[in-house]
Amino acid sequence: MTSYLCAQNNPYKINDKLYPLFIKAFNLRTSDKCLPVIDSLQHQSIAIGDRYGELNALVVRLTHEYHKDNNLPALEQAANELMEKSERYNLMRFYYHAISLKITYLSKQHKYIEALLYLEEQTRLAEKRNDKEGVCSLHRMLAVILQFRGELSEAVSCYQQVIDEYKKYNIERYISREYLSISDCYRMMTDYPKMAEAAEEALPYCVNQNDRNNVFIYQAYACFMLKKYDEFIDRYQYLQKHKVRLENTYIIMNEALKVFKAIYDGRNDDATEAIEKMAKRSEVESYRLYDAYYSYNNDIKKSIIYIRKLMKARNNGNEEIFRYDKKSTDILFKNQKMIAEKQSIINKNTRLELSNANMVLRNSSLELGRIRDTMFLAQATEKRNELYGNNQKLVAQQLRDSLTTQKLLLQAKEHKYKTELFLYAALIIMVAASIILTLIFSLRKRTLAKRLSSTNNKLKESISLLDAAKEKAMESDKMKTMFIQNMSHEIRTPLNAIVGFSHVLTDMGDEFNTEEKENMAKHITDNSELLTTLINDILDMTHIQSGSLTIRKTELNINEVCKECIATVKHRLTDKVEILFNTDADDSFCIVSDRHRISEVLINILTNADKNTSEGSITVDCSVKERPGMVTVTVTDTGVGISKDKHKEIFKRYQKLNTMKQGSGLGLDICRTIVNKLGGEIDIDPEYTNGARFWFTIPIGQ
Repeated sequence: MTSYLCAQNNPYKINDKLYPLFIKAFNLRTSDKCLPVIDSLQHQSIAIGDRYGELNALVVRLTHEYHKDNNLPALEQAANELMEKSERYNLMRFYYHAISLKITYLSKQHKYIEALLYLEEQTRLAEKRNDKEGVCSLHRMLAVILQFRGELSEAVSCYQQVIDEYKKYNIERYISREYLSISDCYRMMTDYPKMAEAAEEALPYCVNQNDRNNVFIYQAYACFMLKKYDEFIDRYQYLQKHKVRLENTYIIMNEALKVFKAIYDGRNDDATEAIEKMAKRSEVESYRLYDAYYSYNNDIKKSIIYIRKLMKARNNGNEEIFRYDKKSTDILFKNQKMIAEKQSIINKNTRLELSNANMVLRNSSLELGRIRDTMFLAQATEKRNELYGNNQKLVAQQLRDSLTTQKLLLQAKEHKYKTELFLYAALIIMVAASIILTLIFSLRKRTLAKRLSSTNNKLKESISLLDAAKEKAMESDKMKTMFIQNMSHEIRTPLNAIVGFSHVLTDMGDEFNTEEKENMAKHITDNSELLTTLINDILDMTHIQSGSLTIRKTELNINEVCKECIATVKHRLTDKVEILFNTDADDSFCIVSDRHRISEVLINILTNADKNTSEGSITVDCSVKERPGMVTVTVTDTGVGISKDKHKEIFKRYQKLNTMKQGSGLGLDICRTIVNKLGGEIDIDPEYTNGARFWFTIPIGQ
């Protein structure tokens, strides 16, 4: 099975049907309620061959064990299972994720020496594999250990080296995370300007909304601590507006932002209650929050008290780290001593086993002599048996001669018996043949009757199908008649306008001023463009029906095509309608597709938006990130919109929702055919209610 190789519409490459199950399991990861959800995700992933789904289920199980205290054996078991599967599937980023969580857990339990030894062992293995991304990931874990130990300046330097390595090997998807780790170190050092600066450096390397939200969390924290309260509230509101389905892992930071919001809103009781809860999770963080609380309320004395407590806690932390290191060293020394004693016992057992092996060898030599004697006796017995066998052969020859005589007599009797048996068999065969012929005739008669009945039934079905086809043809003929009548009206209307205004300008041109003449000329131009559009629609429909619609793919700049289409329809808009263009693609970004057909689809959608928007805006969005491997173009207007029950009808041929508006009723059907031929999709957004929003996708191509 190879479904795990298919690109999915989510950042974790999980099968889209299983992705909601992963979201549910991840958001429940700190509770035992996640376990049945993880089992279900894992079993369903294995059933359909989704390796990413299976490995992400193991990641959530490992994360669940990580959130339990004094749980190292269970965590190691979950980590080993994930590492074994990752190595088997050759998806090594999951392998190093398991290593990272184990090292972080050891650091969280203050087992820094054990964490460093494990890290050194895994780094040697990664270097032996020549796995550059794995080595970078393990270098990052050294920075994590240093951060846990409170060696924050060294941790910042280590994180910066990891960023340089990522840039060197062009592994940019983790860079924003490392800048946020640097920002977190500065937070722990209470250097909030550098905290904000590091978070700002992370922003250009964000690859999805989760990454951007994490950056805004750190920026909001730094802004509040720097007393930039307006900037804090802007970022807090951004986070509320751009919530994602998958919860982030910054638990302390999330709780801190809730405290800051309560302080900002003047809900002092809620703020202090939340800080006291934080003290149970992190006493040091509660000192920072009290500092922010009293600083916001201009109580400088109490603010200084908590700053001093924070400094004292950091100094005490250094002493605790020394004690933890000494404890780990003692345990390791004791373990080494036990290993040496165990090896001594193994050596003694080996010597005993060697002695037993020598005794077995001597016994084997004795057994070999006994076997030789037995073989000599067996050879003598064999010769005696050979003589006895020759005697038996002579007796057997005599018996064979006697049997030959008896056999000749029996053959004579058997020949007579066979002759009689043949005569009886011939008579029986003749009787059986007559019976079989009678049965065959009867069965043939029944078969013909069944075939006649089946033929009659098929004839009735064919008559029903012919009646249905006749009704469908009549309906199609009726729709074509209505279309021709509509086209006659639609073509006659712009023609009459062109002829009328042309006569006015020709016969009475001197009676009008320049502005009036320009206005009439604009009407002639608009109606000429409308007439051209109608004729192009009819020609395209003819090509589609005949199967001769051609696609000519070349390299094109998608931003340039969008801007050209906007320029084409911009002059038709009223003064009350504004047209906008947004893109996340570089100006030099190119795709391989049919420039003319893409322009035709986009102009058609923009023309519909223009017809139905009397005021407000029309926005064209171009994205290469929304759907991997595709360019997504969206046209959003603030016009009259389309009711949800009409969404399926608008893409049908000859359908017009408003007969008072000019148009052929072919445009969206043609657009759908063109987009499908280009390898994309087109649809209307059912969730948008402030007008209409159409989108279509085009493959980027090679």
